[in-house]
Amino acid sequence: AEMQPEQAPAAENFHITDPDLGAGGQKTKFQNNVAAIRLLKDLESQGRLAAPEEQEVLARYVGWGGLPQAFDEANEKWAAEYAELKELLTPEEYASARGSTLNAHYTSPTVIQSIYEAVGRMGIQPETVLEPAMGVGNFFGLLPETMQGATLLGVELDSITGRLAGQLYPQAKILVDGFEHTNLPVRPGGIVAFISSKGTLDKQDSTVREYLAQKADLLGAVRLPNNAFAKNAGTEVTSDILFLQKRESPPEQLPEWVHLGQTADGIPINRYFEQHPEMVLGTMAWDKSMYGNEKETTCEPVPGAALEEQLAAAIENLSQPDQRLLQEKTEVTVD
Repeated sequence: AEMQPEQAPAAENFHITDPDLGAGGQKTKFQNNVAAIRLLKDLESQGRLAAPEEQEVLARYVGWGGLPQAFDEANEKWAAEYAELKELLTPEEYASARGSTLNAHYTSPTVIQSIYEAVGRMGIQPETVLEPAMGVGNFFGLLPETMQGATLLGVELDSITGRLAGQLYPQAKILVDGFEHTNLPVRPGGIVAFISSKGTLDKQDSTVREYLAQKADLLGAVRLPNNAFAKNAGTEVTSDILFLQKRESPPEQLPEWVHLGQTADGIPINRYFEQHPEMVLGTMAWDKSMYGNEKETTCEPVPGAALEEQLAAAIENLSQPDQRLLQEKTEVTVD
C-alpha cells in the first residue's frame, strides 16, 4: 500500500510563558535578534511556517531599541556585529532597522498582562483585538484564555518585525504598513489601552489631549515607575498606560484631564493624576539625569515595591466603561 504523506499540523499562534522574555545584555539581545532574522530568512526561502520550537527562537527578537552601537561603523567594540548586520539585511531592511533604534520599545509581559486584566475586569469579551504598532506581537502572545476567540489584527511598519510576527501568529491578520495607511474601523464603545511616554498626559501643550478627548473618554491612567521596562528594554523612561473608550460624538466641554495640575510637592502633572495620586506608582520628582535647561520630571520607583502588585491595585480604580456602548462586537485596541 502507498504511504500517505503525513499531514502537517495547522500552524498555531505562539504563547509567551517567560516573564523575562527579552531580558539580557546588549550583546545577548543582538545575538537573539540575529538568530531570529536568520531563521526567518530560512523559513521564507523554504516557503514554510515556523514549527513551535522555531517560534521560541523567533520570539526572542526584541528589535533594535537601545542597540544603536550595532549601526555605528566607527564603534570598534561592535565592528563584528556591524559587519554581520550589513551582510544579513537588505539595504531597505538595514535602513528600517537603523531608523527603529529610537522608537522600538519593548513592553514587558508584566505590563501587558495587567492591561488584559483591566480589560477583563470591565467585563469585556472582545470580538477583535487590534494592535496598531505591534512589534513582534507580544500582546498577541499573552492573549488570555478568555479572549482566545477574538480576531487578531496587527499592524507593523518595519518589514522584518512584521514578517517575524506573521511567523509567530499565523492565525492573526498582520499588515506590514504604517498604521495611518491601514484604515481600520474602530467603532464607538471600543476600548483602547495604550502605553505612551508621560508626555501625552504631562506636556504643557495640550493639543494631543484635546484630540483624544474629542474621540474618547478616559477611563483612567496608570503612571509607571521609570524602571518598569529597564530589564527588557534597557531604558529608564516614565510611561503611562491609558485606558479610553471611544465616544459616539465629541463632548460638550473638554474634560479635566486635558489640563495640567501639580503634585503636593509642586511638580507639574496631569490633573487626572493630581486628583488620583494612587494611580502614580512611584514618586514624581525633577529628573537630575536630564541635561539642558528644560526641567524634566520622572517617576521614581517606590523602594522594594513589586510592580505586579502595584498594577493589580491600580487597575481596580479604573472607571467602568459605558455599558450601553459595549455591544456584542466590542473591539479592544492595545498598543
